[in-house]
Amino acid sequence: MRNIIALFLIIFLPSLLLGQTNTAEQTLVLSRVTVIDMTGSPPQSDMTVVITGNRIVALGKTSKISVPKNAQAIDATGKFLIPGLWDMHVHILFLLRQLPDTFFPLFVANGVTSVRDMHGDLESFNQFGNQPAQPMRPRVVGASLIVDGPRPLWAASIAVNSAEDGRKAVLDLKKRGANFVKTYSLIPRDAFFAIADESKKQGIPFAGHVPVSVTAAEASDAGIKSMEHLLGVLLGCSTEEDKLRKNLLDEIVKADYSQDVVMRRLFFAPPEEILDTYSEERATKLFARFARNNTWQVPSLVVWRGEAFAGDAAFARDERLKYVPRSIRESWNPQNSDQLRSLSSADIAYTRKLYERYFPLVGAMRRAGVPFMVERTRRIRMFFRASAFTMKWRCSSKPD
Repeated sequence: MRNIIALFLIIFLPSLLLGQTNTAEQTLVLSRVTVIDMTGSPPQSDMTVVITGNRIVALGKTSKISVPKNAQAIDATGKFLIPGLWDMHVHILFLLRQLPDTFFPLFVANGVTSVRDMHGDLESFNQFGNQPAQPMRPRVVGASLIVDGPRPLWAASIAVNSAEDGRKAVLDLKKRGANFVKTYSLIPRDAFFAIADESKKQGIPFAGHVPVSVTAAEASDAGIKSMEHLLGVLLGCSTEEDKLRKNLLDEIVKADYSQDVVMRRLFFAPPEEILDTYSEERATKLFARFARNNTWQVPSLVVWRGEAFAGDAAFARDERLKYVPRSIRESWNPQNSDQLRSLSSADIAYTRKLYERYFPLVGAMRRAGVPFMVERTRRIRMFFRASAFTMKWRCSSKPD
């Protein structure tokens, strides 16, 4: 991995650090490198890559590629070249407010050249979204505000309470420049299906959380482009799905839509019966439906790991924390987090059980042909501990 990242830095950072300089006539040549193209093909050794400006203009065996005059040549023997990575679930609004000059360069330094914005500032996105990567900043693709129920969990969300509200939200987001609709956990059932229908009419995708008011199977059939964080998936594998969903809704209503209750029951401590009533038969049918509908999954395993092992001393000793600002490091301390402090030892133990169950769940979906996308982190928690794949998701029906 160090060789891969080192070579990425050699290739990508020079063009970023040039800033406003015209790079059209500058040529970089990487010789004797091993290319991994992420298509499933075997690694190609002893390759030479010629890059002019921001385009690869030649690629082939070193013995067959001519090196242009005045090119900057780098002997990359023993190193590997991969495409830029994507983080498919980023909250730009959070990044812009929380030290963007720190977070954006960290994406680039870790090989992430493009990100998908899942809840951001549409005005800011319209200024720099869908543009090529800038100095020390990844390319940002996709933008939407959260669409949630009448009592949204987060500020800056669009509240919907009816089918009419759902349709208006789609039209409003499209008018404001969003190129997909982000659904969230508390959307009423009729509003969710109205969003799905209106999104199809307007030619704009919708993606996000599977609301507790609908099943994962129903959301997939309705055309949701991607499901985030596995929410609703494990529930859909339960033989008691209808009962457990009703109980969750009743508990949320009884708690008057308390954010603490909703977050705890949907994210960190859903009913234990979900694990006890898991059905391989139901899971097989559900995953086949995902594959048939081309419903992408963003499992967020790094997020679940961060929550399951909150307070683990090994995290605090990670030498890479030196790249993270003190204010962010302190916010990761469970003693400084109201949300984490509210979790009992039993909650954390159960979250670990969920985390351990998600691995075979993801493996089973993958074997069933369900497509996946990856996020390195949702709240920048444990930023450096995520594994990453190169997967691209189009937020628009139009080609890039």
